[in-house]
Formats: sequence, C-alpha cells, structure tokens
Amino acid sequence: MLTAFHVVDDWKGPITASHRDGRLLAGEIIDRHPMEDAARILFLSQKPVDVIELDFRPLKYGEKVVVPGYQGMELPYIFEGFASGPDQIGVDMWGGGSGSPVLDEDGHARALVTAISCVMPAPMQRIYIYHHCQVLPLSRLAEWICSE
Repeated sequence: MLTAFHVVDDWKGPITASHRDGRLLAGEIIDRHPMEDAARILFLSQKPVDVIELDFRPLKYGEKVVVPGYQGMELPYIFEGFASGPDQIGVDMWGGGSGSPVLDEDGHARALVTAISCVMPAPMQRIYIYHHCQVLPLSRLAEWICSE
C-alpha cells in the first residue's frame, strides 16, 4: 500500500487495515521515499485482495478526480473534485485525509493527498471549508514504486 509518510511516521504499535469483508490485515512499513512524503506498507493476507491500478500520468487542470478514504471516521467517504494542476486538487473534504489516493475517472490512482488547506468564510463563524489539497503525483514516485 502507498500512503503519505507523515501519516505513519510516528505510528506506535502494529499497523492494521480493515478489509471490506471484515478481515483485519497486519502490516509493516517497508520503505520510505528518500525525498518525497511517501511510504510503502506491506500487508499480508491469506486471501486475495483487490488492488487499485496505478497510472503515472500527471493530473491535468480540470480533470475530474475522486478521493476515497476514512479520515479517522468509522464510515468511509468519497469526495469528488477537479485537478487544479499536477500537484493540487480542488475537493471539498475535511482534514485527516492525508495518504488517501486520488483516483481518475477510470478508477486509477494518480496521486496521494499530502496536505489539506482550509478557509474560514467569516471571522465570527466556526465553519471551516476545506477545498484545496496538495497532492503527490505518482509520476514523481514511478521509479521508486517500480524498483521492487
């Protein structure tokens, strides 16, 4: 699995992932990119698991994207938006989504969410609107990903 390194950097204890069939998979960090905010985690499973295909083409301005994940909540989410360039997307999402894959319309992973910025619409309101996400294009990780 690929994720943002800062998500697992200070992780204490075992890493687990919930499979959609209810299984818990045990994992460990096996590699960190030397220059980028990316890490590889190996999960072991006795049964096959579905995988998301990777696409190393950079995102283009205006391209539709989908960001699935959990963001620390019990229920999964799916946010839709558009690429603002190869390393930024406009998606209305909350903080905590770092490491989520950025999928194109064909369902291929093209980037990882690495940072989420927010704006507060008015000084008196406590409503935060998150709409710009910095992403790490998989095109910058291609050689590292394919080295194994």
